[in-house]
Amino acid sequence: MATILNVLSKIPEYVKHVTITPEQAAHGELPGAPAKRQRAKPVEQDPEANWRQELFELELRFHKDKGNLPSTEAAEQRLSALEAEVKAAAAELETAINAAKSALKTPFLSALESTHLRGQVDSLNERLADLHKNTRCKLAASKALVEACKTWNPLRGRFLELQKRQAAIDKATIDKATRV
Repeated sequence: MATILNVLSKIPEYVKHVTITPEQAAHGELPGAPAKRQRAKPVEQDPEANWRQELFELELRFHKDKGNLPSTEAAEQRLSALEAEVKAAAAELETAINAAKSALKTPFLSALESTHLRGQVDSLNERLADLHKNTRCKLAASKALVEACKTWNPLRGRFLELQKRQAAIDKATIDKATRV
């Protein structure tokens, strides 16, 4: 019981240390807290310091065995050829659908003939929907390739420069190794 009374008697002392004034709250200062450390300024790095990493990343895009990114013009030609191919196939199916629909309007069709034509229209509509579903991913991939080419092809000159730098270093290290 004495300990409880001892603790209760010291509450005003604890409250005095825990109470924060509005000025302290505005500055973010807490009583009894250690002083804030100021962060050191980051060391400025040479932009050429990570050229090997940059070369590695560019090799993934441009190297013949790894990435082989085509030119922007070639990627755009592939995209336009694919779009034209899809458009032509869709137009062909739509023409067949319209022909079957117009055949349905022919007078004096038997029930069997009209059922057969409706089945043809449904089948052609399904083929058209399948065409759009199946080519959607191809078109999206081709569009993404064009965007990637627009992003990465301007760096092809930098890639060649870094390759030359690496080749010069390799040659120098091989020359040193053969001399020793």
